[in-house]
Amino acid sequence: MRNVHRALAQGARTAPESVRVVDADGRRWTNRQLAARMFAVQQFTSSRGAARVSVATRSAGEFWSAALGVAGAGCDVVPLSDTSPRSILDRVRSELSPSLHLDDEVLAGVPDEGPEQLPGDGGVILLSSGTTGRSRFVHRACHAVEWIASGLSDAGIYRDGDRVVAVLPLHHAYGFEHAFLGPALAGASVHHGHRFDPADARDAIARATVLATVPAALRALLDVEPHGAALDRVVTAGTALPAALRRRAERAMPSATLVDLYGATELGTIWIDRGTGGMPVPGVEVRIGPGNADQTGEVMVRSASRLHCFVGCQDAPVDADGWFATGDVGRALPGGGFAIVGRSKLIFDVGGLKVNPYDVEAALEEHPSVRAAVVVPIGVADDLVRVGARVELNDPSGDRSMASTILRSHLRDRVPAHAIPRHFKFVERLPRTASGKVIREPGGPAPSAASPTTRRREEFRDIEVRRRWTTELFDRSAEAYDWSSAVGAGWTDEWYRRRQLLAAGLGPGCSLLDVGGGTGRSSVVAMRIVGPAGRVVLVDPSPGMAAVATQRGVDDVRIGFAESLPVEPNAFDVVLLAYMLRHVEDMDAAFAQAFRALRPMGRIIILEVTEPNSRIGRTVFRMAARRVLPVVSMLGSGSAAAHPMMAYWAETMADAAAPQRVVEALNCAGFVGTRHRRELGVFSSYRGVKP
Repeated sequence: MRNVHRALAQGARTAPESVRVVDADGRRWTNRQLAARMFAVQQFTSSRGAARVSVATRSAGEFWSAALGVAGAGCDVVPLSDTSPRSILDRVRSELSPSLHLDDEVLAGVPDEGPEQLPGDGGVILLSSGTTGRSRFVHRACHAVEWIASGLSDAGIYRDGDRVVAVLPLHHAYGFEHAFLGPALAGASVHHGHRFDPADARDAIARATVLATVPAALRALLDVEPHGAALDRVVTAGTALPAALRRRAERAMPSATLVDLYGATELGTIWIDRGTGGMPVPGVEVRIGPGNADQTGEVMVRSASRLHCFVGCQDAPVDADGWFATGDVGRALPGGGFAIVGRSKLIFDVGGLKVNPYDVEAALEEHPSVRAAVVVPIGVADDLVRVGARVELNDPSGDRSMASTILRSHLRDRVPAHAIPRHFKFVERLPRTASGKVIREPGGPAPSAASPTTRRREEFRDIEVRRRWTTELFDRSAEAYDWSSAVGAGWTDEWYRRRQLLAAGLGPGCSLLDVGGGTGRSSVVAMRIVGPAGRVVLVDPSPGMAAVATQRGVDDVRIGFAESLPVEPNAFDVVLLAYMLRHVEDMDAAFAQAFRALRPMGRIIILEVTEPNSRIGRTVFRMAARRVLPVVSMLGSGSAAAHPMMAYWAETMADAAAPQRVVEALNCAGFVGTRHRRELGVFSSYRGVKP
């Protein structure tokens, strides 16, 4: 990284007070400060005779100066996240044995300045996602790193004077390149976000010329309508950019050139796609390996930027002619371009981050209850993938109700958060070969999404039939719903909802999303709490219910389902699901949508009626719910439509998911601090926080 080192030192001489890095907390780093810290770390590292040095800091400015200082001392840099799971740290210690670890505490003891020194030949060691087995540590020599940085600059990805917004993890290959190497060499400044927040990024984008991101984050930004009038380039990496997302971004930011980069940890950036197919970066050779008649095959690459070796591994990273097999399937395009059409190996992307099934399976099989596991991608939408796992337990007859929660807890400090399975399917036995090896079955049954209610009626097995039926039912009974709901709650309905909302932290000026809000009973209570400075949005699939909510003064009423909420992400302090969970079709999807809608540290609250635990209590409760309440509701409201509505209410309640399953699904969606509380034997409330 000598050239990057020299570029920063030169910047300190020619424009010492020019701001080069802005941290997520707003701290600004000038050329002078970065260079002074770089030389101080270089001297500090040299004095300790280190060969490999790991670096883990939240500050992008500290990372720039520390990484260049370590490399300038002739050492290899091992970039780590300050939140790396224990398993990664254990592997770094056992496989790399770094002689020095620079974290925020150690760096605080390094002097702010040091004498200017010539840079050494230090390289970098990154953890790859792997192609044919467990992930491996990739060593890039100094010349390979220089080639990558120069290639990005020569291709015009980053230019002198650029103002770059980057929300990319610096310890990953694409973050290392696009939030550090490229901008540092080109003379660009970087506003770096440690954690992705669309609202914060939108404000930074308004002052930027380049946005460096991943497709998943780009989609989230477009959902909050970013102001990108000043953008000249939008650079995406990490996973292939879907064509539909490219078109959407081009419409939203017509002045910006959209650049999609393809690469690998072992190689760096390989080609650049500006909308007409990927063209190799100067100095990179690409060919399609033995393929099909339609010119598809494995992408093979030969480049000076490729890795030097896999650390601690004797496998040859390239063939005899210097070609590296990427594991991706590509197709040649007219004019010399390429497109990625699939993957020949098992690695898959989740939100732009790689998931290596081997790593997750190895961690799962460390748990004493697991005999074997297979990790698979699950397509939730056209371009949305989640992690799923098929698990064979040592005791097939054991209690599986909380097994997935236990296994997720087991994985938390063993694999990255994005690689923890959202869906588990427990099987009696995974298929095996005659020799006992587990068969992966790429086309086999994937873990299914969770429904919160068992549908016993044959005609309700079809989702569309059920949706039409329930929408019509609630449309007809909308006028009678309030009276029926009140009598069902023993006339404590409004008081109970208010108490639960206040306990969830709702207050003046807050924002609430009322999912399945019906006639607006909860929304009206919430509007009184948040006051004129607050915001309440109600979403319900029934136009009849929504019309009643509008009549009672709910200003923002939208038609939609819990599984696909028509709201912007990261917009609400509280999401409420009151007495409606039993009517959704996919509990996991509904909770994922609620998670998307909440701001960080926002809370979800679910209110439900749960059958009593005792046999006598259940018998009495079911008789009242199925026979008494429908008749009383019909007579009290004066509407015949109240009877089938309350009968359906009782039916779904009897078949609803157990409380532990609801808590498990909340954990699966990413909520923390989840808990269930039951009052008076039947009133259930659930809470969780978006971290």
